[in-house]
Amino acid sequence: MRDSINVISFSLLENRKEINFTDKKTELEKIKANIAIKQEEKGKYEKKLVQLQNR
Repeated sequence: MRDSINVISFSLLENRKEINFTDKKTELEKIKANIAIKQEEKGKYEKKLVQLQNR
């Protein structure tokens, strides 16, 4: 009986790790996408700044 509980507990922990990994991977992908967007915005603002400085 105790062995069965240990196996079930271990199985649940493994599943939880996979879920956490998936959640973290998804979160990382969102952060990377956000960084890319911010870099594009930065490029636009830098170009605009150069245009304003050249006036």
